[in-house]
Amino acid sequence: MQPRRPEEPHAALLFYAPAIYSGGMSIIVTANQKGGVGKTAIAVHLAHGLSKELGSKVLVVDADPAASVYKHFRRREIGDPPYTLAGGAQPDIHARLPQLLQAGGFDHCIVDCPAGASNITRSALRIADLVIVPVQPSFCDFDSAEELLPILHDISEVRKDLQVMVVISRKLPGNNAYSKEARSAAAAVFQMEGVNVMVARQEISNRAEMVRAYTDGKTIFEYGKCGVSCGEFNRLTEEVAACLHAVTA
Repeated sequence: MQPRRPEEPHAALLFYAPAIYSGGMSIIVTANQKGGVGKTAIAVHLAHGLSKELGSKVLVVDADPAASVYKHFRRREIGDPPYTLAGGAQPDIHARLPQLLQAGGFDHCIVDCPAGASNITRSALRIADLVIVPVQPSFCDFDSAEELLPILHDISEVRKDLQVMVVISRKLPGNNAYSKEARSAAAAVFQMEGVNVMVARQEISNRAEMVRAYTDGKTIFEYGKCGVSCGEFNRLTEEVAACLHAVTA
């Protein structure tokens, strides 16, 4: 994992870098068998939430060979992203990443994995403290994401403190019929003995603010007014921070 140039998004870690939470160093992994469920959006905006609201030093590892996190910021016109980025689409990330985190003095790391059960994803899951599984509010998406559970079960047999947080993502704005039932349905679908699974109270909506942030190469927190999406990520940040505190306490 050597320093890389910005034009080489996945040469290896590391890209470029630009206080309240007092827990130990933690690794968050966003993963799902299905693509297009909002993994990268959650990684990008949650990382800034942890950095901004908790005063944490955060590293985001773009472990997707498609360089999804890197692409989010490529139209950014002013300044670096608000946290450190790294390319890490490597099947031995579990062996390389902890040393880098310790050397860099990072409080939190978010690893954005590719869709599917690739060796990259399996490697990242081996060192995760918290796995965030974004799902759209439909049984089709639940069924696809459910395929990740056997892998998490195997890891939980070794990592008893592994936490899994299912986040309803890309839902239609408003309290439509699907979103009202999504959390309770997800809680039933993702139950598995031996795996610590919770469903986040906060859902993430598919709003124009999110599209604007991607178009501008910014996070949802980098606008003067905190809109609905910003509020959603503030509350999700609080849930994630509470979960991490439970893990590292």
